[in-house]
Amino acid sequence: TERSETRTPSLARFSATFLPVPPVQPGISSPASIRLSSGGTGRNVAENLARLGVRVSLLSVVGDDIIGRRLLDRTPRAGVATRRLLRSSDYRTGTYLSLSAQDIESEYLLDDVAQLKAATPEYLFTHKKLFRNARMVMLDGNLDTETSALIYNLLRDLNRKINQTFILVTHDMTLAEKTDRILRIVDGKIVCEMRRRNGGFVEVGSCDLVEDGDQGRQD
Repeated sequence: TERSETRTPSLARFSATFLPVPPVQPGISSPASIRLSSGGTGRNVAENLARLGVRVSLLSVVGDDIIGRRLLDRTPRAGVATRRLLRSSDYRTGTYLSLSAQDIESEYLLDDVAQLKAATPEYLFTHKKLFRNARMVMLDGNLDTETSALIYNLLRDLNRKINQTFILVTHDMTLAEKTDRILRIVDGKIVCEMRRRNGGFVEVGSCDLVEDGDQGRQD
């Protein structure tokens, strides 16, 4: 049935991981191991769910470029429905760059997600039925303020009316604190769980929080 399909509005992007062989010297080419792969939080979740046999649709924006065409070719092979993806000639497909080497103290993480400007409230609103019919919605929250607010209000309304589950991935604590449950993730591990109670949030168990300035990728 239609309700068995999981809808995943999110970011479809292309990842490039550069692994230079030390030492890295400024101003000259350094030998490196370079890997290219299809990525993006939402796209990755969609692909893994599809490989587990779940019916998944992906909403996002890709550019009219070689990376976007590669995503449109490879993602459906895993079973993800991509026919509703928006293809824009105004933006490049989003790219994420990780740069690391033994003589570099920190890993450098860069992303270019300008194409999400095309994921306007109008684009998402035309697919409102998808959200209503889904059993679960996962949102990668790299959207502008207006679009984020629209889709959050839509999902919250469906949550209250039909008890629909939605998962929001975001670094914006203001947005996260509008939800009923917050899971804080550092380096792929849940370090804190908080639930809404009496108008605020309380910790569930002990929270091993990473202080500002500490190492670790936080979500």
